[in-house]
Amino acid sequence: MSVLGRLLGEHGVRQADGHPADRSRCVGHRSAAADVLAGRRPAGAEVRLARAGAVHTRNTEGIAVSDSAFEEVGRNGVFLDGYNKGDVITRNRFSRSGASDVQVVGSRNAVRDPSTWSSMVNPPTDLSPGPKSEDYPRDITVSYNSMADMGRFEKQSAGVNICMSSRVTVSHNTVHGSPRSGVNVNDGTWGGHLIEYNDVFDCVKETSDHGPVNAWGRDRYWPIAGPNLNPDAGSDAYQRQLSQLDVVQPITISNNRIWHNSEWAVDLDDGSTRPTPTRAGSTSRSTGSSGRPSMPTAAAAGTSRRSTPSVA
Repeated sequence: MSVLGRLLGEHGVRQADGHPADRSRCVGHRSAAADVLAGRRPAGAEVRLARAGAVHTRNTEGIAVSDSAFEEVGRNGVFLDGYNKGDVITRNRFSRSGASDVQVVGSRNAVRDPSTWSSMVNPPTDLSPGPKSEDYPRDITVSYNSMADMGRFEKQSAGVNICMSSRVTVSHNTVHGSPRSGVNVNDGTWGGHLIEYNDVFDCVKETSDHGPVNAWGRDRYWPIAGPNLNPDAGSDAYQRQLSQLDVVQPITISNNRIWHNSEWAVDLDDGSTRPTPTRAGSTSRSTGSSGRPSMPTAAAAGTSRRSTPSVA
């Protein structure tokens, strides 16, 4: 393990003087058997989340974690926490993580009128669009990783979980063996994500009402009941007016290959706003003669709207 690998592995990357740590690389790092931590509830979520990982970054720019192995860590594999910009997680192998393999999660302090499943702000008091601070990840790439059998202890887990973040690209990953989703978008703040060319299978193994690719909304407009819930509401116009205050850019789900035995391959749930599934790969609930998933051929490849950063 390199010196940088040791520094990233347990202590994280962060600058005490407020200036971002930048252009660092963790290459060939290996983590195993980390401890399990309790967590707190992020905005919009229905479960708690531990802000910890074998690699934990905060206040960084241009950090790369590549060509590393994360084996049976008791917590998350990589956690990008709060302000992080242009970081790349690529060509790593994650196996049997206790929680999620990669967490990209901003600060609740950046959310205007943050709500949780059990405590909704109704009506919202802040109607300004977008985040209210810079304490959130943006322009993050998670690509070409192998992610297997995550969520040994924390069942609300995923290969990649995105929460209170902007413009996260999740591409060309193989994700399987999750008790819940393979790729999860926890809330609409602040959109711009691109989920493409991933191979996701054998997920939603221990729960239901979910999909291998899952998205939730629960943004500022969500607690405002329209006529479907409130017979006295005249129309959905006010909901629609507020629905893009947090999802300031659309979320694109494109050219993924998904095998599933759950209710849905792509579950757009609980007020998901501005997701755009396009050129989706085939999905199947069948199995081949060997009993393994019968993986159909993905749809014809399209052109990505953002290139994947490379790591030397």
